[in-house]
Amino acid sequence: MGDQFHFSSKLGVIGRMLDDWDVSRNTKEEVIEKYNKFWGKKYGNKVMPLSFHNLPKSFRGDSTIDIFWYCFKHSYLLRDLDFPALKNLSLRMKHEFYMPGEYLYKCGQFKTKMYYIVTGVVEVVGGNERSSPMISFLDGTVLGEISFLRALKSIVNLRCATYTNVQSVDMKSLSRLMIKHEDVNKELNRKLNSRLQLAREMQNSELVKFKSRAQKRNLNLELRRGRPLNG
Repeated sequence: MGDQFHFSSKLGVIGRMLDDWDVSRNTKEEVIEKYNKFWGKKYGNKVMPLSFHNLPKSFRGDSTIDIFWYCFKHSYLLRDLDFPALKNLSLRMKHEFYMPGEYLYKCGQFKTKMYYIVTGVVEVVGGNERSSPMISFLDGTVLGEISFLRALKSIVNLRCATYTNVQSVDMKSLSRLMIKHEDVNKELNRKLNSRLQLAREMQNSELVKFKSRAQKRNLNLELRRGRPLNG
């Protein structure tokens, strides 16, 4: 309720400022409508009140793990961690809100955060920001969980196509958890290596298929030309 009162007060100040600037009625209504729309989209996605941080840590952990539970369950790396570790990590996670056109990652920048899309659409765009989207991600998607653990640079742009609510955790917070919980460190590295090994195997499999297709094309070409086969 306090946040809404603060927003309404600020909106009143903006309205009076527009009157002082003698802007047209249509312009003023459009500005007020934009602010109200922004408030409606962002409502509920805000930082914890200061009073929350005065509560006992155990109680705060019980509350935050419920808030971020779906993020944990959708994450390949985090879903199997024990409850105390997830409870500890949930205290360090954040809500973030992005406008259409804002970026989660930019090409060439280090991925230092993992994101879970709560609502909204995020597009993958090539190195040229004006290029068309290659693929879109919807709510329930986890982005950057492998890359941010290894501090890799993004090779694409991730741009919000709509108003987007995300939950995030940064590399610093996860590193603190890994230092505090040695078993977490081992488990995350085991799962990371397993995922990377799977990626290599899939890549090698696709490479073998590609070579096989290329060899088959070359064989057919040789047969059509009537040339003798080697061996």
